[in-house]
Amino acid sequence: MKKMNIMATYLLLLLPTQIFGAGAQETSTGGRNRNQINFEGILTTQEGNIYQVEQLSFNRLIKQIPVFEMPNEQASTLNPEPSKKGMIEYMLSENPEKKFAVFKIDLAETKTIEAPEPNRIWNYQTKPGKIARRYIKIIVTDNAGKTDSYLVENTKTLYCAEKTPAGPKELEIKMPAFKRLEITGYSKEENENDKKNKAKQSKTPAEKKASNKQYGHSEKITKA
Repeated sequence: MKKMNIMATYLLLLLPTQIFGAGAQETSTGGRNRNQINFEGILTTQEGNIYQVEQLSFNRLIKQIPVFEMPNEQASTLNPEPSKKGMIEYMLSENPEKKFAVFKIDLAETKTIEAPEPNRIWNYQTKPGKIARRYIKIIVTDNAGKTDSYLVENTKTLYCAEKTPAGPKELEIKMPAFKRLEITGYSKEENENDKKNKAKQSKTPAEKKASNKQYGHSEKITKA
């Protein structure tokens, strides 16, 4: 009887894990997926849905995000066979990762990112028979209003969390589904050590001014 009671207790403890899954990915944005700098913005998908979001990152990066320069006419040729899905495809003669200039963008310096032509694809095939790498064009506008076009792999993911009355919901957008992102501001996320240190000591105005550098603001920064 004692063994049966132990077994029953074990099954009851195991049941929630079987129902919800160990480490189930639900709506939490806590733990390792939270960024120290919380970027907020307005996200629009190719389906026309608009979301108020926070905790923005591209492939878990918020700065030094690599993108490739746009190819010239000599570096790409239009595929003579139109896609059945209405895609306009170009074949790249050179590997972007080896032959193209790589730019690094920071979300703090970016106002908007757009993917205006999701049906226009640039392909690069490393070897015959292998699956081609696929790239799409994005247009990036910085805080000063300067606009540039780049190529980015369409396997990249925009990670964020939708703001809802019940709390943030994790949201992942692959590049083919992405249309536009407007970054409206950012703020520094305080960890427990920061809060403890803040409670123990208060900085002088001069010290606060010296430490309030980019990415170091404790208050929210709103973009114009």
